[in-house]
This record gives sequence, structure tokens and C-alpha cells, in this order.
Amino acid sequence: MLHDYTHSLPDLLQSLIDSNRPALFRSNAFRVIGLPAYAVPTEIRKQADKIRFSLRQGQRLNQSVRGPLPLDLPPLDETVSEALQRLNDPELRFVDEFFWFWPTPGQRKSDPALLALHSRDIDTAIEIWVGEARRPEDHGRSAHNLAVMFHTLALDIEYARETEEISGELESVQYRYWQKGLLQWQVVLNTETFWADLDQRVAELNDPRLPVKAASQMRAGLPLVLLLLSAQIAVRACASGTTNEALKYRALIQESGFAEEIVEAAIGRTAQLLRKSISTSRKTAEHNSERDREAADESVRRLLDQTQPLIVAIDFLVPGMDISNEVRDEVATAATNCLYFLTDRTTKTEVVCDLLERTRPYAVSLAVKEKIDDLRAAFLRAAYKTGR
Repeated sequence: MLHDYTHSLPDLLQSLIDSNRPALFRSNAFRVIGLPAYAVPTEIRKQADKIRFSLRQGQRLNQSVRGPLPLDLPPLDETVSEALQRLNDPELRFVDEFFWFWPTPGQRKSDPALLALHSRDIDTAIEIWVGEARRPEDHGRSAHNLAVMFHTLALDIEYARETEEISGELESVQYRYWQKGLLQWQVVLNTETFWADLDQRVAELNDPRLPVKAASQMRAGLPLVLLLLSAQIAVRACASGTTNEALKYRALIQESGFAEEIVEAAIGRTAQLLRKSISTSRKTAEHNSERDREAADESVRRLLDQTQPLIVAIDFLVPGMDISNEVRDEVATAATNCLYFLTDRTTKTEVVCDLLERTRPYAVSLAVKEKIDDLRAAFLRAAYKTGR
């Protein structure tokens, strides 16, 4: 049975978890605007106006509006608007502030590590933060910034995979970044002074719309957020056929040191999201087949192509669980139902029989297998009678 840990999470983190995706750090409002966390509203508006002016003039963004780890491509105007909307919402701003770089107190505009990241000088930033982490007054800030940096870099690579194929070397770099980021988040989670400072930050914001216990809520939900992201990377690797990579990320989840119920929740929620995607594909195929019966075979072909990697990913995440058998039967049933629309199209007998052959391995229950076999037999009989 898959456990549902997420129902008990506060609203503060629920929206973050619901929208959890590899592009999480790319869409961080502070990154889009090009400012470190703690920026004040007037500073944010001024920065946004500069970006919009440059974009409308077709100019490259100059150094003054490029923040730490600037995006490789300038943000679209609507992306800037969305960032401003997030920063006007106290809870969303708090989340984005948490998952971005914190400047050294008193050095909001002159923090040397953040200035290094303006030009993507990662080695200098690491050197500075590793040194700062040894200072008692650091309070986990450097570990937090290292965690944000490593995971931003890792997810930038993950984002790039959507449009290009990356090398094995870059794949290894991504894994090391992700692993290092998780280790730094563990340091953050275990540093009491860090969370005391975050409590103080909530008090400074002094917004009645922001929960008084926002810091403790973030601390409680952070492990699940991290594991959900890890699970999504594992799923992508599994679905694309890079099994060894998927196994490494699954091992990171299972050996994370987080509570067993959180590990189960991350895996279970990810499996349920895959099931939801499969259900969407299934319903689309059924709808399209009913609307255009002549093309039902094409709808079934798309359904099988779309769901096969998702089912493989579910098997990888939760092998031997009921959910895997259930989705297999659901896809097989949907495919068979769609092909029923072609029972009077004897010219498509060969195509339908081939699709039923593809569908049958999906079926788990005897009833679904028999339904497939019966339909195949019906097509063959009809073809025989018409001499096709």
C-alpha cells in the first residue's frame, strides 16, 4: 500500500509540492528578476522595470540586471510578470526566498560569493562558502547557499535534457551536483541556528498572511520536496532507458537518511502522478476514438506509445505493487475498447490484430486477457467471412 504523507502538509508547502518539477529553480522569482533573496519591494520593481525595458528594446541584459547564476536566455516579459506576482504573495515569496541565495548580513549588494556567481564563477563561490561555513556566526547560511547552488546547477542540466541530448560526462556532473546538494541540505536541516534565523526572518516580514510557524513548516516539508525532485529525475532516467542513472537516484532516495514514511510518500506520490498521466492518456484515446472511429487505431497506437515508458517507471519505483497491475489492466482495457469501434472495418483487421498483440502484454487479469482474445477472434472471423 502507498502511504499518503502529503495530506498533512501545511498550505505553505503544498503548492510547492503540487508544482514540483525540474524547472523549479529556473522559475524562482528572484532568479528571474536577478536579485538575491531579501530584496525589498522597491528594489524588485526597479529591477523588473530595467529588465522589461531591455527586453522591449531588444537589448542584451547588462550586468546590472543579471543576478547570481543568471538564466542562459533572458526571461520573457510574461515570465517577469509571473515572478512579480509570486513576490507579491507572501507565502510564495517566502518559498522562493528560501530556495535562493541568502547574502551575508550587511553585504546584500556586495557579497563576494554572489558577485562571483553573477559571472558563473562557481569555484570561487564554493571556496568562499566553504570557508565561511567554519565561522560560528555563519549559522548554516553557507551550507544553504551551497545546497541551492548545487541543485540549481543540477536542475539546469535536467531542464536542458528536454531539448537536447547530454553527454555521459555531463550526466555524471549532474549526479555529483545533486548528491552534494542533498548533503548540504542535511547540514541545513540539522543546524538549529539556521532555523532560528528563519524564524526571525518571518518576524521581519511581519505579514499577517504568512504563517507564524512558516519556518518550522518549511523544515518539516523540505525532506519531501527534495525526495520528490530526486524521484522525478529517477523517473525521467528510467523512462528514457538510462537504467544505471535511474538506479543511482533511487539509491539516493532510499539512503537519504530521511524518515521511512517520507521516503515512501515521495515514491508513492510520484507513482500516483505517473498514474494520473496514464489516466489522462487513456481518457484522451477513448474520447478521440469515439469522436473519430475510423482513426481509433491511431489513438490506440498513441496510447500505447505514451503509456509504455510511464508504466516502466511505475514498475521501477514500486515493483510488485497493486498500482502497477491496475494501470496495466486500465491501459489494456482502454485500448481494447477503442478498437471495438473498428469491428465493422474488416480492411483494418491486420492493423487491429497487430495492436491487440501489442496490447495483450499489458493485461494482467484473466478477464482483460480474455477480452483482448475475444476481440481478436471476432476480427479474424469477420475477415474470414468477407474473404479478407
